[in-house]
Amino acid sequence: MNSISSNRPSSRVITSLSVAVVAVLTVALTGFARGNQGHVGGELTIGNISLSGHSNDEIRNLMKQFADEKDRVEFILRLPIESGLKKRWKISARDLGLGIDIEKSLTLNESAQDNGLLNTLKSWVNHSPATHALLSTTVNQEVLDSVLNQLKKSVGRPARNAQFIILSKGGFATKHEHPGLSIDTGSSSKTIITAWSNFIQDTPAAPTVQSAAPSTSGKFAISPSDSSYSTTTSSGQNPIEITLTTTLTKPEITSSELSKIDGEIGEYSTRFGGTGKSRGRNIELATEKINGTILKPGEIFSYNKTVGPRVESAGFENAPVIIHGELVPGVGGGICQVSSTLYNAVLLSDLKIVNRSHHAFPVHYLPAGRDATVVDGAIDFKFQNNTPVPIYISATSRHGRLRFRLFGKYTRGREVSIQLEEHTLQPVWLEKIVDQNLPAGSIRIKDKGHKGHRLKVYRVVKDNGIVMQHEFISRDHYKPFPKIVIVGTRTMRGSNGLTISPVPQSASPTGQQILQ
Repeated sequence: MNSISSNRPSSRVITSLSVAVVAVLTVALTGFARGNQGHVGGELTIGNISLSGHSNDEIRNLMKQFADEKDRVEFILRLPIESGLKKRWKISARDLGLGIDIEKSLTLNESAQDNGLLNTLKSWVNHSPATHALLSTTVNQEVLDSVLNQLKKSVGRPARNAQFIILSKGGFATKHEHPGLSIDTGSSSKTIITAWSNFIQDTPAAPTVQSAAPSTSGKFAISPSDSSYSTTTSSGQNPIEITLTTTLTKPEITSSELSKIDGEIGEYSTRFGGTGKSRGRNIELATEKINGTILKPGEIFSYNKTVGPRVESAGFENAPVIIHGELVPGVGGGICQVSSTLYNAVLLSDLKIVNRSHHAFPVHYLPAGRDATVVDGAIDFKFQNNTPVPIYISATSRHGRLRFRLFGKYTRGREVSIQLEEHTLQPVWLEKIVDQNLPAGSIRIKDKGHKGHRLKVYRVVKDNGIVMQHEFISRDHYKPFPKIVIVGTRTMRGSNGLTISPVPQSASPTGQQILQ
C-alpha cells in the first residue's frame, strides 16, 4: 500500500506564523507610536504640506500659515441672469468674515490620531494615500450680513407698474412694467458659507458662527450637497464664484392689463378761476393726487384715501368750506369741487356709485343733485370699477379749469346722460337781526340764503339712440336757508332836538318775511 504525502503546512504551523506576524506588526507600530510621542503619526497633510513628524506647535504654525493664505482668497459675487443686471463684486474671504478655527482644527485632528491605529495599519497594508487634516471653518455672521446688506441696498429696486400715457397729440400708449429686485441675504449667506467650507476641504466640519446678533443661534447646519454655487479651485488661489440669491417682486399692474383699455368712457369739467388763490391751490393739489390712478376690475376708489388728510403739512391751505350750512374758513377748502367734478365724470362713465353725499345747499359750479361733498375722516366719496377692464383716471387743473377724463372699455354708439326729475323748490325766508350799534335805518346782509330743493337723479344709458337703462341714482333734499339781514336801531337827534328812529322798508316789523 502506497502512502500519499502532502506538502501543505499543518494548521499548527500556519497558526504559529500568523501569531508571529501580528506580534511583529504590533511591536513595530507600538514602537513607532512611542518613538513619535508629541508628533503626528501616519501620513497627514494640510494642502500640499505634510504634517507627519511635526509637533503640535509646529502643526499650529503650519495651520496659521495655511489660514493666512486662504483668507486672502477672493470671492466673486454676481447676480443671476434673470435679474437683468450684469454686476459683479470681488471681495476677499477675510472681508466677508470667513476664516479657519486653528484650535478647533487641532482638537479634531488629535481625536482622529488617538483612534487611528487600526486605520494606520489598514493604510499601510493597502498603500492608501495620505489623510487630509480636518479643518473647522469660521464665519463672522455680523460681517457677512453687513456686506450682503450693502449689496442689497445698492441693487435693490421696487416693482414699477406699467404706465398709461396720454399723448399730447391725441391717443394714448402704455409703458411696460419692471419687476422689483432684492437680494435674499439669508439664502445668499448660506451659499457663501457652504462654498467656503467646501473650498477649504472636501468634507467640511460645520462652521462656527461668530455673531453679535441676538437672533443667531451660534451655528448653521449647512448641507454640503448644496449645488447653488460654483467654484473654480484648480489652484489654491483661484477665486470662488457665487451667484447670489435674489427675489423678484411682480408689479401690481402690467402692460397686458392696460392694453385692454381702448378709449375714453367719460369726461366732465368745471371752472374754479376767480375763487381765490388758496382755494385754487387746494384744488390743484387734490387733482395731482388723483391723476394717474388705475382701478382694476372690481376695485373701489376712495376719495379720502387717495387725497389723504387735508392738513397744512400736506400742503393744503385755508379757504372757505361749507360747515353746517355756512361758508367758513377751513384747511383744504375747495377740494369738494374736485370730488364733485369727479362724481359727474364717474356718472357719465356708467360706473357704480358706492358712497356719495350732497352738500347742505347746491354749489355754484354744479346743478342741484350733481355734487358730492367730502369731509376728512367722516364723509367719503367712493365708486367701483364694475367693468371687466382697468379704469385710468386723468385729472388736470389748468387755467382755472378742472377736468376729469376716464379711460376704459369704449363702446361705440353708447351715450350716458344725467336727468333730474321731480325737482321742486322751497322758498327762502327773511330773518332780521337787530343791532343797536348800527345807525337806525341801515341794513347789512349777513347771508343771502338758499332755496330748498327736492329732486331725484337718474342715469340714462342709450345704445345707438335707444334707451337701454334708466337707473335711479339718488333722492336729494337740500333744506332752504334764510336770508339774514342785520338792521341798525341806534337813534339820532335832529336839529330841533327830536329823536328820529326810522323803520327799514325792506324788512318786515315782525322780523320774518317769505321771499320768492
